[in-house]
Amino acid sequence: MESSRDLQPLDPVAAGLAGLLDQIEGVQCWIKDRAGRYAWVNRGFLLNYALERVEQVVGYTDHNLSPAHLADQYRLDDERALAGKPVDGRIELARIAGRSVRAFERMFRRQMQATPQQFLRRLRLRLACRELTASRRQLTAIAAAHGFCDQSHFVREFRREFGVTPGEYRSRNDGARPPR
Repeated sequence: MESSRDLQPLDPVAAGLAGLLDQIEGVQCWIKDRAGRYAWVNRGFLLNYALERVEQVVGYTDHNLSPAHLADQYRLDDERALAGKPVDGRIELARIAGRSVRAFERMFRRQMQATPQQFLRRLRLRLACRELTASRRQLTAIAAAHGFCDQSHFVREFRREFGVTPGEYRSRNDGARPPR
């Protein structure tokens, strides 16, 4: 079974967060790009789909992995999330933890000092940091690949988290980028 050690090219914080998400038993976590393709999944996700390696999921969509009626609902949820709207009524994590949604959110916040949504946003931003220093991809492509609805949303969230724009971050860390 693949684990967070396969994420070693990521910065230590992102790899640590991904490793943490791999260890929470019974919890599925994933990151998709704007087109709905999986970019990363945790161990719980792989177990749920009876898969062994992240490569069996990366690049695929819900329609490749789930029955059409479920995949359609997942895509609608993704579109709501990308539009900045809450996805209500999804209680999978709370149910697995044996708690109400509100009790689960309180427990998660106590443990992680962030809501589940904040935690995942920070993880997506950390993954984007790695790409900013390891590639020359345009910001629009990086934003889409890490689940942000557009470049301005990505820049706004990045600045709020790190105090600089993605472009400034890339410039400051230019020496960390591998040669072409």
